[in-house]
Amino acid sequence: MSTVPTHDDSSLPAVPPEVVAAARRCFARYGVDRVTMEDIAREAGIGRTGLYRLGLAREQISQAAILDKARELVQTLRPDLERDLPFADALVEGSMTVLERGLGDEELNHLVDTCKSVDMHTLMGGPNPTMRALADQLLGPLLHRAADRGELRAGVDLSLALDWIRGVYVMLWLRSDLTARDRRAFIEDFLVPSLAAQR
Repeated sequence: MSTVPTHDDSSLPAVPPEVVAAARRCFARYGVDRVTMEDIAREAGIGRTGLYRLGLAREQISQAAILDKARELVQTLRPDLERDLPFADALVEGSMTVLERGLGDEELNHLVDTCKSVDMHTLMGGPNPTMRALADQLLGPLLHRAADRGELRAGVDLSLALDWIRGVYVMLWLRSDLTARDRRAFIEDFLVPSLAAQR
């Protein structure tokens, strides 16, 4: 397992996998903002001084735990996004699967609900390179296939399209007042027309 980068600044250290795993176990038990660095160090078996020697900040570890969980979720979601459907249908059904699976994931929601130190909108919808790479793994093949088939609106930049879709997903995910039907309507009425070629 590779280390988890958490920031655009490459001068910051990545979080070792054993620390991420230990943090996730602690967060699951107590909630992100109740866990101390000592708790994580003890769980990781490296001691508090060892954790600080790595140069890690608490927010970095919290972000790394969320990104690690997101990576796991993406791997389970990829088969749903790879179904050979027309682009508009694939985007609607794939988006609904992503949102419903994310909203139904107990650990991810626990991390988001209890992690006050991390700006979730920036982490999940902003320029974080890990989250961008995960979005590309999940949605890149769908967008490339649509472009090859002429199903994508002319002139769409695929990198910007990925950022746009992520932003929509974050908005729909964080809106607790929306029903599944509401989310589907947003995707069908606004997301799909913004990207799909006119039929």
